[in-house]
Amino acid sequence: MSMPPSELLSNYALLSQSGIQGGSLTINGPLGTVYGSAGVITTSPISGTATEDQINVGAATTELRALIVYINGLTPTTPFVPAATVTLLPGVYTVSDVTFPGVVNLVFDANNDQNAQFFIRSGLSIDLTTVTMVLTNGAQANNIYWSAYSKITFAATSPIYGNLIAETENITFDATSLNVNGRILTAGTAVTFAGPTVINDPNICYLKGSKILCKQGYVAVEDLKVGDLVIKKGKILNNSEVVFEDSLLEPITWINSYRAANIDEESIPVCIKKGAFGKNTPSEDLFVSPGHRIVHEGKLLVASELINGKSIVNATSLSEIVYYHFELYDHSVVDANGLLSETFLEIDNSSKVFNNV
Repeated sequence: MSMPPSELLSNYALLSQSGIQGGSLTINGPLGTVYGSAGVITTSPISGTATEDQINVGAATTELRALIVYINGLTPTTPFVPAATVTLLPGVYTVSDVTFPGVVNLVFDANNDQNAQFFIRSGLSIDLTTVTMVLTNGAQANNIYWSAYSKITFAATSPIYGNLIAETENITFDATSLNVNGRILTAGTAVTFAGPTVINDPNICYLKGSKILCKQGYVAVEDLKVGDLVIKKGKILNNSEVVFEDSLLEPITWINSYRAANIDEESIPVCIKKGAFGKNTPSEDLFVSPGHRIVHEGKLLVASELINGKSIVNATSLSEIVYYHFELYDHSVVDANGLLSETFLEIDNSSKVFNNV
């Protein structure tokens, strides 16, 4: 069974059938991130990089229902047992109802596979009153799916990771301040926020100031534009295999930026210091998002998993985080600050969400 196409749905950071209401909302993400509702939107203000798209709400909801059918058809792989600390490995977890009383540590362990997916599926509701979520060993927020037949309720104040999907009822956030790294999608009723909420669309990006090798030499990523010719060093096949080629020029087909409103483990850049991989590799410090991959000895390596506290560290001293990413014709290998690295990848329904790429 393959993931259903969701070319419209992949654009939505927030989608509702009966309204979007409650406290102020900020939505941050790359180009194409939108919000919409078949009902009334009373949340005010909505700020950030997202734009409103009411025209395609119906079609996107149809795609959401197809995604729900897909998730409901997955065969459970592992029993899900609530406890004080729960570690989830990649797989499908099905329960009649999920409630976490008290403080719970919920650890998503991807076993060093950043494409690994987690599905937590409830035949009734999902109620996470107080929970601390941790991503480890390559786990990615956009590969986590919370799916409930009825409703989803969150009251946690710590970051929430994953795509939140309610089939027939509402998604409610009771916390007065919340940070969500993922998507919020309901084919049922309304989405309600108790207080200021930030939705971050996770992605792989270069920090502003990174220099990309182009026809005319190294150019700061924020100065690039569609049509500029980048020196391509190779292709990445199936998001896993690096195939080196003779250097050639290829135009940028898409580029955009977004500002991270909250500095947390999903947004803090990884600093790969000058010479971390050998003399002048990179030629100067390179800052990338945690999920970004660099290419070393023919392998794709996730930046966050390379942190050693010395030559590769979290850039915790930054007061502002502005990310850029760009796309060529293919998922490609390029030179960033003298270090080989990947470009953005979009296939069908985009790598942002809803595609195991």
